[in-house]
Amino acid sequence: PLTSLCYYRSHIYFQKHWAFESMLLDGLKTHLSSLPTIAFDNESIKKLLEQQSLQKILQPEQAQAILNSCSHSVSMITGGPGTGKTY
Repeated sequence: PLTSLCYYRSHIYFQKHWAFESMLLDGLKTHLSSLPTIAFDNESIKKLLEQQSLQKILQPEQAQAILNSCSHSVSMITGGPGTGKTY
């Protein structure tokens, strides 16, 4: 398009941001609809995570995030400072 602004419903976007956001969403949709390329032994991972949760090495939410990331092609882990994302 020749304009620098893009209108969508009641929102106004810069055209380049609209294009980048659209490309990102298309890529995410592609990855979300595909299976992981690496097959994990989820039962073994689940047992290990349960042990680490019982030993207070991991919080239950951290263990669940790890298990989810082994089952999906795309995972997004978010949280504020000190919530255990890096660990």
